[in-house]
Amino acid sequence: MKRILYVLSLGIFGIATTEFGIIGILPQIAMHFVSCRHFCIPSTGRYPCPPRPVRCPPHSLRKLSVSSSPALRSPACWESPLITWMAGLFGWQASFGLCALFNGAALLGLWAWLPSLPVDGRVSYGDTARILRKPRLWWRLALACLMISAMYASYSYVAAYLGEVTRAKGAQISGLFLLFGIAGVGGNWLAGRMLSRSIPGTTLAFIGLLLLCHLFVFFAGGHLAVMTVMIFVRGFIHTGGFLISNINVSSAAPESPEFVNSLFTSCGNLAVTIGSTHGGLTIAHAGIHQLVLTSVGLLFLSAVVWGASEKASMKLLKPSH
Repeated sequence: MKRILYVLSLGIFGIATTEFGIIGILPQIAMHFVSCRHFCIPSTGRYPCPPRPVRCPPHSLRKLSVSSSPALRSPACWESPLITWMAGLFGWQASFGLCALFNGAALLGLWAWLPSLPVDGRVSYGDTARILRKPRLWWRLALACLMISAMYASYSYVAAYLGEVTRAKGAQISGLFLLFGIAGVGGNWLAGRMLSRSIPGTTLAFIGLLLLCHLFVFFAGGHLAVMTVMIFVRGFIHTGGFLISNINVSSAAPESPEFVNSLFTSCGNLAVTIGSTHGGLTIAHAGIHQLVLTSVGLLFLSAVVWGASEKASMKLLKPSH
């Protein structure tokens, strides 16, 4: 199992480099292509490649997810800092070469070391689709969508925010991304520990802390020293978001982990698209300083949906008389 986790960590590092590495260098790319009058930012969201599922008993699924997800996501905390650092040294074109190098290494590693996994029987589509009748699953999907949208409404444009509002320079932005990544490793670990104790409590803490972080950035984002501290705090909180969202969704239908995992992946794609689109519209119509308020609004909605989800779950668990 450890070997599989290490191999998947390598694969996710390569995938995440393509997914998120561009975030730190968007301003440089924009400056280049706007001058050519044909720059656009695609809004197709993330394209994660979910690992081939390992069949495990439902009672151990939550434990496996909580213990392995931080290990899998931790390498992904470093891709934006490394790509941004390379762009600062040699230009944004060189950073794409680094992306290609990472992906090539990931491809060779997966080809050489990923073992062939057995398939335990066949599951009918009808049995799998029955979980779509569970209201709890839809509440959790809506919650995950709003949480991830809130994360990426501002994170998608964090390099531009640091440049225009905080007035940070290229090398400083690279350093701040690196700080974000370092904090994210610890945040993933803590999120996993907290989820093993209480999923609802961890979810509410994530929403509340990330909301407070955005409000603080809104009022003090123009000061580099303050933003340095907030970038560290934001990285610590932010990187646990996917793990917390994933566990919320998977715990709603533990009897069909593979199908739920595919639903969560699609939900994540949609959420990043919604978040980045709303963030872009906010910048276009209200200015980049108002960007964080988009995330604040989405986090308020997340808190409302969390409350409704917990209330619905309590009604289902309440014995009928």
